[in-house]
Amino acid sequence: MKVTYMPFTYLRESTARALNNLFGPVVVYQPLKTHIPDDLVLLSEQQLVEIRTPIDKNNERLHSALVEFTEWAKMNPGGGAAGADYSSNMQGEIPFFGETAVNRIRSEINRCLSPEIQPEESELVFSARLFLSVAQENDRAVNNLYQDLSKFKVLEKGFLSMMEGADEAKFKRRLPGDSIWQEDPGAKQTIQRIRAWATLAAADFPEMLLTTSPFVMETLLDIYGEEINLEKLIELQVPLSSGDDGPVLSEKLYKLAKDGNFSSSDLSSLTASITCPNSTEVVTVSLFAAINRKPVDVIHDLLPGKGDLRKRDAQSALCHTLIVLVEE
Repeated sequence: MKVTYMPFTYLRESTARALNNLFGPVVVYQPLKTHIPDDLVLLSEQQLVEIRTPIDKNNERLHSALVEFTEWAKMNPGGGAAGADYSSNMQGEIPFFGETAVNRIRSEINRCLSPEIQPEESELVFSARLFLSVAQENDRAVNNLYQDLSKFKVLEKGFLSMMEGADEAKFKRRLPGDSIWQEDPGAKQTIQRIRAWATLAAADFPEMLLTTSPFVMETLLDIYGEEINLEKLIELQVPLSSGDDGPVLSEKLYKLAKDGNFSSSDLSSLTASITCPNSTEVVTVSLFAAINRKPVDVIHDLLPGKGDLRKRDAQSALCHTLIVLVEE
């Protein structure tokens, strides 16, 4: 069973490796087939992820709109995006995915439409793909920024360790295990991300959903919880395997989504089956289920314009939709 990453179209290598360990290659959607990041392509070549472009039309128009928006963003940098506080003087280079940018995306989509006319489904799809393309550029920029900051911190530690009298001068040393805090990317434009991602998912019919954003999961529970009958089942500490043992979770969760009634015995059996004595790294995995709701029904309810996708249901064998939150 393929596990699909949501609601992002970009992830860093360390995350891809951890998720691959748990589920095998996870599916990562792309909004534009001709604009896939090189580092994501490399992850695909290493079979850590599987790249899919469910919607492949109007690519030239989308590319042109993205270029135009990017040029505008370079000339109008905002201060509200993640990481902007570190680089306020780097005009044109900081992440630009703030509320102003989102409004600009909307204006780009509606520029040629009469105010009295509601966008057709094709325009909603185009809008979602443009939104995801801009979000992806922002996520990459933020990730690169944090990588550069981490490298700087390593150099800083090395410099202070060699510097005589650093303690007397009251330089603040960090412990070797310290790391740069990273903001949850799902905390920015969460509803828009979910709905835009669902537009791509509606053309592909994912089986099981996966996110690394606690904020996204909280939003799904708060906004859509009752509608899709979503509830938290269990939280586990799952060790990452250190060899060729195969994915730790995918087969177990598929069986649960297909046949499970989520009784205490089902969940206890799942917990007991997760063992990896050779592992030195552990991640937190929270399991949620939209009970008695097929994946196509869940995607249908996440869409911005709720066309009837269920008539195109691929007759999935799954009775429930599992959504997994993985926190490194």
